[in-house]
Amino acid sequence: MYTKAKNRKLLVIPFLLSITLIVLGCSTSSFKESLHTTLELKELNAKFTLINGSSETKVLDFTSGCQYGYTVETNGKKIYEWPFACTDALSKISLNPTEKIVFEFSLKDRVDLKSGAYKLKAFIYEHNELNNEVAFGVR
Repeated sequence: MYTKAKNRKLLVIPFLLSITLIVLGCSTSSFKESLHTTLELKELNAKFTLINGSSETKVLDFTSGCQYGYTVETNGKKIYEWPFACTDALSKISLNPTEKIVFEFSLKDRVDLKSGAYKLKAFIYEHNELNNEVAFGVR
């Protein structure tokens, strides 16, 4: 009896592991198979990246010439927003599968940052779900 119970336990462990791996694989791939963003900030220089993780071409249409923007906040209060104004020209972004577009900008000469804690929020215009944020501090 001891041997049979032990053998059953040995069969159950691989079964549970395979179910766990399948569940994790689905949750991960659903994120990768869509448009998503990343945001990096090094020495007040930012890279905001829009990535097409799907297997089809994605097109984003805009009602102005502005395609991305960002804000800087401190203590929950917006202290800077870019851009200030947008052109009236229609524009679009077209990304093939696995393609990405990188928007680079610097906060150095644009924002007067005193010592404190801040939050940088970058976003794709007219597509609220395509955004990212990073907290940073200035000494």
